[in-house]
Amino acid sequence: MNLNIFNNSHLFLMRLVLLIGFLFAQENLISWEVADPTLNRKFIETYLNKIIANDKFDDNSIQASDVIMIQMENTERGLVLKRLRAKNYDSGEFRRFMMDQVKLMDPKLMDELIKRKYKWGEISKRELSELESYSTVDNILQERSFKRARDAFWWSTSQLEIATTGNAFIRGRSSSQAFRMEMGLQDLGLHRQMFKNLLLGISNDISSAYVLIPSGSKDVSSMGKTVDNTHALSGTYGVGFKFDTHSIGGQVNYMDAGNSFKNKGMKGYQALHMVLPTASGLVYWSNTFGLNRSIPTSMGKEMASRKSEIRKAKKEKDKTRTWKTKNNEAYKGKLISTENNKVAIIVEKNEKAHKEAEKGRLWTTKEDKSIRASVVTVNKKEVILLRQSDDKRVTTKISNLSDYDQEFLESLTWDGETEKIIDFEDLSSEDKRLIRLSKQEISETKNSTGMKVSKPFASLRLKVGLSLVEFIHGSIDSTQSASEKQNLDISDRINNIDALGIFVKAEVVTDNKKTKGYAQINTSVTGLTTLGLGMDHNVWGMFNMGANFVYIPNNSGIEFQSSRSAKSKPWTWYPGGIDGAFIPEIYFSLHF
Repeated sequence: MNLNIFNNSHLFLMRLVLLIGFLFAQENLISWEVADPTLNRKFIETYLNKIIANDKFDDNSIQASDVIMIQMENTERGLVLKRLRAKNYDSGEFRRFMMDQVKLMDPKLMDELIKRKYKWGEISKRELSELESYSTVDNILQERSFKRARDAFWWSTSQLEIATTGNAFIRGRSSSQAFRMEMGLQDLGLHRQMFKNLLLGISNDISSAYVLIPSGSKDVSSMGKTVDNTHALSGTYGVGFKFDTHSIGGQVNYMDAGNSFKNKGMKGYQALHMVLPTASGLVYWSNTFGLNRSIPTSMGKEMASRKSEIRKAKKEKDKTRTWKTKNNEAYKGKLISTENNKVAIIVEKNEKAHKEAEKGRLWTTKEDKSIRASVVTVNKKEVILLRQSDDKRVTTKISNLSDYDQEFLESLTWDGETEKIIDFEDLSSEDKRLIRLSKQEISETKNSTGMKVSKPFASLRLKVGLSLVEFIHGSIDSTQSASEKQNLDISDRINNIDALGIFVKAEVVTDNKKTKGYAQINTSVTGLTTLGLGMDHNVWGMFNMGANFVYIPNNSGIEFQSSRSAKSKPWTWYPGGIDGAFIPEIYFSLHF
């Protein structure tokens, strides 16, 4: 017993010493934020220029708009830089500087930061904690991966988002509260193309409370156009709540079918067969995974560039092209051999020159005498011309003709079959390099060591869950006045086990947050199935472009009793028509 007390006492004392040491170490740390925007931009832009010059930019995540965080340690040798980070206020991320590159920068700039003779701000406890524990490793077990993937579809790094789909997001710069507007209940498979209720609510990082408001649209539509042979859901006023954490999420919604309805804008069959999702819920499990891709190293990039150059040279060598010599002689033709340090080219026939020689042209001698004549025959030394003025043959030595005419006669020797032999060393430097490259072989080894390195580039979030949607079928009188309020005559409802469904969704967002996409499937016990697919990309500055696709298979629907009468026949609601529907949508959004 005494020995146990002795051991426990020592353990307590050791912990106490470590705690005091830790607290003392914390007191020696001095941290602050650079609040001078000019100095922030000056230092970061100098840093970015340095890593670009040293070919390190591929490993960088810091932006010129980030804010610098500095942590110094008070030691016996004086103040020593402990940590240097950049915080992105839009995403809340802390990013590392490459200190080996910082050391290569102008020391005066670093001294300016450390002296703190500028506008600066205190760092909060939360920021201090993140500053000291930050890691750039994007592991699937870290919340950072989850947050990046979740925020792309739940939260926003912008203060204002407006999309042509009717979605909007407004939040304060430093607030955890935001106003959101959406259309439809997408996670339940009730996409905005088929369910036009507006969702207006207040959100934070985890939860969102909202009201549901009918928009008045009665048709399945996309980009302002009605999809033929479809039947949209009806809507009414209601409330809802949803939440999303790193491992579990869900939502509950309720719309009151006891509200009054109007038949304004409704076709006869729409008033006779109204379908409403009065009560709905969803609960899902989720997990986030890091996605890696192979990125070529500097050696790999150089090798890839070399291979590309060789491929182009091989293609170019086999084409009919103009080959030039050091003396600026040019021969248009096809290379057929490069043996014994000689180059053989089948020179292409100059059709234009042959036609001109046959038709007749002006010939000039070195004595500046001229005649207009056509060519009869030509050999190595002489040419026989047919003078057009009197149709007499004139024989003259080629050496007596002007240089221009001699070049013209030489072009007539090439008929598309005759070879031109040129010494390899007489070719232009560009053509010699082309031939040398074309003779090189390309190694197609896929797993060459040092050619590529695997790096994270995106986060994948997978959601799998169960849904429950209670659908009711009812009608109102289409013959009454469009402004007159009516109660819904309910004939049937889908609930209990029949209302259950399965939900599966995959969400992907790249680490730079410029591109995101999703794929989703919802299917229910009653036979209603919908598939959704979408992608969004930042094309320029604050301008995004995206596309959504909703597919409803054929015979995908829910069967109801058409009325309360015992003799009534069943009626099936087909949101995409009995043949199904594929509904594309392209949209644009602005982010401020």
